[in-house]
Amino acid sequence: MPLFRRAKIINNFDLIVDCTDKLLSNWSAMPSHHVHCDIVRQCQNLLLEIFGLISFDYNLDTLNEYDSNKNELTRALHVFMSSCVLVFYSPPIVGTLYTNLNYRHRQAKAIIERHIYQLMDNEMAQTREARAERKRTCLIASLVASLQEDEEAEAKKSEDEKTGLSRVELLHEILAFMVAGFETTSTVLAWFIHAMSKYPDVQHKMKEELMSVSVNQNLTLNQLDSLVYLDCVINEILRFYPITSGTVRTLTVDDRLPKSSFQLNKGDSVLIPFYNLAHDTQHWSIDTESFAPERFLNEDKNHHPYALLPFGGGHRQCIGQALARFELKVIIARMLQRVTFGDGGPKINSGGYFTGLTIQPKHVGVTIGFS
Repeated sequence: MPLFRRAKIINNFDLIVDCTDKLLSNWSAMPSHHVHCDIVRQCQNLLLEIFGLISFDYNLDTLNEYDSNKNELTRALHVFMSSCVLVFYSPPIVGTLYTNLNYRHRQAKAIIERHIYQLMDNEMAQTREARAERKRTCLIASLVASLQEDEEAEAKKSEDEKTGLSRVELLHEILAFMVAGFETTSTVLAWFIHAMSKYPDVQHKMKEELMSVSVNQNLTLNQLDSLVYLDCVINEILRFYPITSGTVRTLTVDDRLPKSSFQLNKGDSVLIPFYNLAHDTQHWSIDTESFAPERFLNEDKNHHPYALLPFGGGHRQCIGQALARFELKVIIARMLQRVTFGDGGPKINSGGYFTGLTIQPKHVGVTIGFS
């Protein structure tokens, strides 16, 4: 999709900076000794607002309140995604009963649907000419363009005769983009903030690199492209803290594992474990249990391409990886221009994780100092 190519993505540079500055302003309003224990939710709010503006040209206003618990959409998405995890790991009958009977899930679903239908209605209110122009630059316009003009007429057709999407199908498409567009990237950002509080020497090196290319608080696209060490840190975050345990593929033909007599048959499901690959000593020169961004400058610069799969691989790799990497780089660079993350203490900043749709840090408590 053209909307996810770099030429389109870089046009959102100022938008991402502005949203990040909005979060930084919220942080600066807090007392200097305050320990932030809701970093995961704050990162979700930030990425959801950015993704809403980039993809839907709609201000979800998720950063309007410092207390993120007051934001109904992020709260609803959090409940909805928790339900999805339960349904995914449960027998079908349990998942069906839960989604039909659980009040919190039904309430969250209603809130999400109201917001998404508002997005669709706002787009449909545009003139046909305006929608045709916006289709080249806005995801929501591109999706709405596939909406069926006459759902009653379409309902009478066979599956092969139908063209376009119904409003319910479009709702599901937008929800899928929304969840994928903010959940994964916000998880990486939360792990980054936790890592910086634990590895101050890495944070210091990043700040030094930033100061070497920018003598003031302004940040340009050219300066961003020159931040090589920042790229290494992002890669190390993705390696050290994989945001998902792995993926599954089903064989379409009989096969054998390389250098093995183990037989694989058509129809077998194969688990590809991202964490194991990223921490397998046979694929990495530097200790895999060490947080070492420098590995991507030297010994492990040319690592095996499938030893690190944060966005999958092949023709099924994540369509939004260029956008995710760009968002992360802009946000991190902007944050480190103004703040320093500190360790909030072993009890509240112990890390650990819990598994939802992504693998999120469980205990993050950091101080945020402005300079």
